[in-house]
Amino acid sequence: MTVQKTFNGSTYNLPTTGETGWGDQTTDFLSDLADNAVAKTATQTLTNKTLIAPTIEGGVFTDFTFEEVTFIDPVIIDGTITGTEITDVEITESTISTTAISASTVTGTTISSSTITGTAISSSTIAGATISGTTTLPGGASISSDGFITVSTAAAISAAGADQNNATALTKQFNVISTVAFGNDGVRLPSAAGGKEISVVNASSETLKIYPATGAAINGGSTNQSINLGVGACLKLTAVSAIQWYAFYGVYG
Repeated sequence: MTVQKTFNGSTYNLPTTGETGWGDQTTDFLSDLADNAVAKTATQTLTNKTLIAPTIEGGVFTDFTFEEVTFIDPVIIDGTITGTEITDVEITESTISTTAISASTVTGTTISSSTITGTAISSSTIAGATISGTTTLPGGASISSDGFITVSTAAAISAAGADQNNATALTKQFNVISTVAFGNDGVRLPSAAGGKEISVVNASSETLKIYPATGAAINGGSTNQSINLGVGACLKLTAVSAIQWYAFYGVYG
């Protein structure tokens, strides 16, 4: 009795157990299988797998589920990911380019040290994901939330040093300076990059000095020159280049 199976629009007549005379059909089927031309069209699930350095070019993932999958050094080019669930997945040192991701859900996923370029992400939900390690999103991309976007914080920093080199280095996005023991104590901003932001609050009882990183300037001032932040004042700085910060002050109370 013939068993018909359809893969990617082609119908194959397959033998049942014990039948003979099916060499041509079996050969065609195995040839297509070897050429990756055979794939089920129903919803697929890939669970608890590790894919090392895969190249996915022109791939189409429709109604697919990735669960607890690790992608290491993948390259995804000209792909289409639609109606796909991506859950608890590790995507590391990846290049994702000119790929359309739509109507998909990405949950509990870590995307690190990766570059996402020319990629359209639309009508998708990204929840509980960690994006880290200088991951680059495409130009014009925006990140929004109906709740809160959480930034790194340091709640009790002690200023130090009498100059730029010895000032306390700031490593978080939101920084509360709780101690300024001496009049010249200060903090030093991280290396500037266009669009980088950092906030500083002076919760101490002394004026705080804020230095740029070596070679940079604040508010169009001299290179490496500090600015002062008064007691109880807060400051948000935005870098417009690798050498220039601009500051927005706020004083409350």
